[in-house]
Amino acid sequence: MKNLILALLFFQITFLFSQENKGLELIIIDGYTNQPIPNTSIKILPKKSSNKEAIASKTDENGILLLSNTKKKKVKLYIVPEDNRFLELERKFKADESGVLKVPLYPTKDYESKMFALEDSIYGKDSLSTEEIENLVYEESEMPVFNGGYANMFKFIQENVHYPEISREFGEQGTCYIRFIIEPDGKVSHAKVISGPSKLLIREAVRVVRAMPKWKPSQKNGQATRASFILPIKFQLG
Repeated sequence: MKNLILALLFFQITFLFSQENKGLELIIIDGYTNQPIPNTSIKILPKKSSNKEAIASKTDENGILLLSNTKKKKVKLYIVPEDNRFLELERKFKADESGVLKVPLYPTKDYESKMFALEDSIYGKDSLSTEEIENLVYEESEMPVFNGGYANMFKFIQENVHYPEISREFGEQGTCYIRFIIEPDGKVSHAKVISGPSKLLIREAVRVVRAMPKWKPSQKNGQATRASFILPIKFQLG
C-alpha cells in the first residue's frame, strides 16, 4: 500500500513538472484560409532587430509548435516562415483561455492571386464593380445574414481583429472598407480592399473577413444565391 501511494505521488509530481515546463503552444494559421499550416518550418525571434539567434522549429500535422523557452501568455514575436506563401510577421500575441496562442500569417500577393483564381474556378468570378455593389438593393428577406445577426458579426470582428503593433506606434487609424461575396453555400469569398488608411490595417481587416464562419446566404425565389457585400472595419487608437 505504501509503495502504491509513493508511486502515485511520484506520478503526480512528474505530471505537474511536465505541465509547468510545457512552454507556450502556438498554432500557426494560414491567414487566407484560416486553417492551421502543418509541417512547415518557422524561425522565431523576440523582435526583428534582435541580435539573438533565431529559434528554428517545425509545426506538427496540426499546425502546432511549442515555444519551450517561455511560459508567458503575452509575448512579442518576430516570425519568419520558410513557406514563401506567407509574409514575415512582427506582433504582440496573447494566448486564449486554454493557453494556446494562435498566429495567423498574412498571405503574399502571389498566394492571394492563386487563391482568387481557385475561388473563380469554384464559384465564378467577382464580376461586379464597386459602384454596382454600392447600388445593389436587396429585399430584407433576400439579405445574407451572419449567424446570430449583425450584432454577433461585430462581436466576432472585435474578438478576432488584432491591431498591428507597428500601426499603433505610428498612430495609424481609420476605417478599412472590404468588399466580398457571400456564396450560395454561405462561404465568404473574393475578399479584397476598396480603401483603407494603411497597408498593415488593410491586411488585418481583410484577414478577419476571410476568417468569418459561413453566413446564411442570400435568397432569391426560394433559392440560395450569391450576394456582394461591403463592410467597414474601424481601427481607432484610444
